Amino acid sequence: MRLFELKDLANRWKKILMNIKINENIIKRTIRFIICAVFIFAGITKLLDPTLFMRVLENIINMDYHFLRNSTILYALIEITIGIFLLFKPTKVILYITTGFLSVFCVFLLWQIFTYSPIECGCFGSIIQVTNKQQLLNDIALLMGTIYLY
Repeated sequence: MRLFELKDLANRWKKILMNIKINENIIKRTIRFIICAVFIFAGITKLLDPTLFMRVLENIINMDYHFLRNSTILYALIEITIGIFLLFKPTKVILYITTGFLSVFCVFLLWQIFTYSPIECGCFGSIIQVTNKQQLLNDIALLMGTIYLY
């Protein structure tokens, strides 16, 4: 009788652990999809209206118009590419690149916040206006989600 109880208890725990594993996969897919959607959306908005992000780059790098425009377009394409790679099962390299990008975003936003820069980051172009503090919180949440995906 006691052996039967132990087998029953083991089967219950096995079911619980299987549910946890299934839930963990769902959580990871959801986080991956959210990060992917943000990267693709941000890249597309920069492609549609690059002027706001160009102004941000112009404050950092004093270059001519064509260089800034090409840099903005290249940056947007890189963001879209990262988002597409995250859509599929990402490798560790893609997660490292995503973590690097988000870390640079956070450092840049902290710099803008502490220097009291009046120019917003231009992360979502002119479609969604967010303050630097709001975007910093968003990037920290995305960074934590990316680290969770490791």
